[in-house]
Amino acid sequence: MLYGSPKHRTGGLRGCFTTGKQQLGFPVNNTRQLSWPKKMEEEEIDYLEVHWFITLDESLRDCPMILEKTLLDRYQASEGHLPRWNTL
Repeated sequence: MLYGSPKHRTGGLRGCFTTGKQQLGFPVNNTRQLSWPKKMEEEEIDYLEVHWFITLDESLRDCPMILEKTLLDRYQASEGHLPRWNTL
């Protein structure tokens, strides 16, 4: 699928993960940099496994937002619910 042109975000992938907002049951929105370590400690999680997909190269020009929605829709269809940390 072709949608617009590539947009490079300040901070790259690391910035996207650490500065994005995520409530995860906390009373106010926190950056993931704050909420993930707290949530991992609460749930006794030692590490997170992150998967990402190439969406733009010589042969691909996919829209990351549509791919994310597709993956979440597939997960929900398979498991009957969204991933527990997902707050759509």
